Amino acid sequence: FGCNRNTYNPYQEGDTPQFKAEKANWF
Repeated sequence: FGCNRNTYNPYQEGDTPQFKAEKANWF
């Protein structure tokens, strides 16, 4: 995990990051 940050925006729903196991960019 660490190369999906360009296809997923954790802040797309507000100021609080909504991370998902298969989409997070810092695992």
